[in-house]
Amino acid sequence: MVDSIQILLAVVISVLTVLVTVISLAVYQILKELKQSIVKMNFILDDAHRMSSAVAQPVEDASEFIHGVKKGVNFIKSISKFVKDDFLEEEKESKEGKIDPADSGKKLKFFQKNGKSLKKTS
Repeated sequence: MVDSIQILLAVVISVLTVLVTVISLAVYQILKELKQSIVKMNFILDDAHRMSSAVAQPVEDASEFIHGVKKGVNFIKSISKFVKDDFLEEEKESKEGKIDPADSGKKLKFFQKNGKSLKKTS
């Protein structure tokens, strides 16, 4: 009572079950290795991030230092320009006779020594 078609059907179902089981195990192993690779790649990316941060921080600090130096130089230039303009105005007024020469020594003058300008001589 077992027909040949029933035997063939049982054999085909058994073979397909074995094949699906083997393929499932292979896919499981591939996914497991993929997970391990992703974890390792994550560690590599973390190390690269730490290294780039270690390089970027000193560069950023140097940039901030240079920016501060530029601000300081601009501040000094503006102060010296203010003092120079004030000194030139005072000289102009003293030449016109508006200021008493004896009175001009009482005013505090920056960048001067004994009434003479401290200019850089080459």
